[in-house]
Amino acid sequence: DETFEVVTLWDVLEHVPDPNAFMAETHRILKPNGLVLGTLPNAKAWERYLFGEYWLGWEIPRHYRSHTPETIEAFLDRHGFADFELFSFIGRHGAFMISVDFWLNSWPAAEWKKKAIRTILGSRVVWALTYPYFLLAEKLNRSNVMTFAARKAKKPPNTP
Repeated sequence: DETFEVVTLWDVLEHVPDPNAFMAETHRILKPNGLVLGTLPNAKAWERYLFGEYWLGWEIPRHYRSHTPETIEAFLDRHGFADFELFSFIGRHGAFMISVDFWLNSWPAAEWKKKAIRTILGSRVVWALTYPYFLLAEKLNRSNVMTFAARKAKKPPNTP
């Protein structure tokens, strides 16, 4: 109990079969005012709407669920965490290309066509042209990956 000052959950919560038990344990092992940090796919990402079922955040069956900024904040609050902060600073063009690959792998086109599309979309020119888009998505918390921070603030629900 109350051993750690920080628990990091980099790309973890979307893979956990029982997130309620997992967060109860996270709360238990954190010291008072301890910090939990994590990243997970952002179900409000603009690219989710662009790629639909091929968006990297779904990645079924490896991902059990997804969150929006609002749902992850409510989830953490229910489990005794406060001082919630959300920010985006990773993902960008590399994450975009993962969704492109998922889409292309489902496409019944010749491999040379798929390779040409990957080469064009993965080029430095496209990277430079899309950079302002990715910065705006991050500023508005609509990027593929969201990072959160919260402090252990109170006892979790259903505890004496």
